[in-house]
Amino acid sequence: MGVASLVLGILSVILAVVFSGFGWLAAILGLVGIILASVAKKKGPDGMATAGLVLSIIGLVLGLLMYVACAILVGGLASMMV
Repeated sequence: MGVASLVLGILSVILAVVFSGFGWLAAILGLVGIILASVAKKKGPDGMATAGLVLSIIGLVLGLLMYVACAILVGGLASMMV
């Protein structure tokens, strides 16, 4: 589970930073990564689980920020078209 959380954390950070339109998907992957990392850390201390937890938290926060930023930009553009 530590490896899975690490992979999901890396994917969530990449989706949030590179493909900022997929902020919602990055947030979902980050949330699942946090859950997997916390389950893995309960079974025993593992470096990959810790790295997965940190990356998943970063991916979740960045994903939510990108989602909100895209929503604000789309709302601003829609209000300009009226």
